[in-house]
Amino acid sequence: MGMLLDKEDMKWYKISDSEVGGLWSMEGSPETWSWSINVPVLSSLSENDELLQKSQEYHDAVELYKQQRTKVACLKKKISRTEGFKEYKKILDMAMFTEEKIKRLKARSKRLNNRIKQIEPSGWKEFLQSLLQSVQVWFPEGIKVPPWRNNSYIYEPSTTVVNLINFLDEQRSTLLHLQEKHRVTISCCLDSQFGGMVEAWASGLTWREMMMDCAMDNGDLARLLRQTIDLLAQIPKLPDIDPLLQSNAMTASNVMDRPPISELAE
Repeated sequence: MGMLLDKEDMKWYKISDSEVGGLWSMEGSPETWSWSINVPVLSSLSENDELLQKSQEYHDAVELYKQQRTKVACLKKKISRTEGFKEYKKILDMAMFTEEKIKRLKARSKRLNNRIKQIEPSGWKEFLQSLLQSVQVWFPEGIKVPPWRNNSYIYEPSTTVVNLINFLDEQRSTLLHLQEKHRVTISCCLDSQFGGMVEAWASGLTWREMMMDCAMDNGDLARLLRQTIDLLAQIPKLPDIDPLLQSNAMTASNVMDRPPISELAE
């Protein structure tokens, strides 16, 4: 083979060997290229070609293809009606719902982080006032004098609320005596510490306004308001309760039960 190639003065290149022989190639000539351009490519052939119309194999192949497509469509419809496929769709829908929920929670987390950064801790300005701005040293008064208000709240109860608590405190001894007589181990306590927070929410302040002015954790504040609403809702259901007290408790419960606190009960 090599002698024949050398005799014809052709430059052939051996590409690979196999059991049936080798694979050779050579550079094309202009004559070969001019002949090859007359050969039509597959994509240029039309379905209406005369040879294809006369070919029975072609018509058989088209018919088989249509039958196969019909079978596939029937199988898809049959599969979509199975319990397994319905369960699979539920899983996909739940996965998409979970992804959307994760995105919403991430966005909410970002908003909360930004809000936390904007909140200045209660009492911080008072603490800074005890520092000498020039040298940043502490005055002794800044260490010895206790803070004038609790860090957990910023809204103080109104005079009406304070007077009512003082009035109830006078009746508390009688109530404690009755509780002890009937072996009630949970004593009734009065504390005005968070009364201002509840009163502020009942007065119509928005959740954003309260969280911006309060260093209290939003979860603790939400639980405080939710428990207060639940307590007010139970008062009209108790026997032998003054009608005016029942009406006021129901009105206060309805006013306080608004988003986002109302969403905690869902």
